Amino acid sequence: MEIFDLMSKPEYERKARDLNKKGWPKYLLNWECPGWDEIFIYFKKYQVIISEKGELSAAGFTVPLFYQGDLNKIEDDISVLILTALAQNREKVKPNILLAISAVVDEKNKGKGLSSILLKEMKNKAVSEKIKSVILPTRPILKHKYPLIPIEEYCLWKNEKGEAFDPWTRLHFKMGGKIIKTSQSCISIKGSSAQWKEWTELEIPYSGSYIIPGGLSPMRYEKSSDIGIYNMPCVWMEYPL
Repeated sequence: MEIFDLMSKPEYERKARDLNKKGWPKYLLNWECPGWDEIFIYFKKYQVIISEKGELSAAGFTVPLFYQGDLNKIEDDISVLILTALAQNREKVKPNILLAISAVVDEKNKGKGLSSILLKEMKNKAVSEKIKSVILPTRPILKHKYPLIPIEEYCLWKNEKGEAFDPWTRLHFKMGGKIIKTSQSCISIKGSSAQWKEWTELEIPYSGSYIIPGGLSPMRYEKSSDIGIYNMPCVWMEYPL
């Protein structure tokens, strides 16, 4: 196993970006994030890659950010935070937070503990850059099975052992993460009825709330404007360092 960043091996960028696309429902790939491409120009050293025998196994995408104040009041919209990080980078503001945006493991390499390794390497990257904490807008991996349960309730569910019900949240707790807050929308996707049909293979004929494949909450569609909006909730976690 080899672990490195895109600064040292920029030739892995395309593979990493392709892997990220495979890790999410189709509609999330239509997220409007103006600063996304710039991440791979200005923040190469913050992108963590795991490779085995020359093949890409996992990737973690992060951006450095300066934030002063209570973390439970930090902006929820990830695209806004990315643009803020890019502006701060241009102004040479020293970051004190590493914002982890995505952690994706290749399908054939799941079950090998690579998610834990990615989280560990993100923390190591923060330490090496003298950054005080890592924060993550996490997407609980079983929440899509319970889209009608509010995120603030779901994140408090326990299993029979008294641990966090959701495996992803449970892993974060075991690795030292703590919940900062929950958010009703860290990513927002808008589309017409035709677009949502393309993304989900669902007919969207009338106004109303729709359960969509992989959605953590319902998508709300208004026929009069022909706009459907999906707001993805998340659980914000922090790793103090």
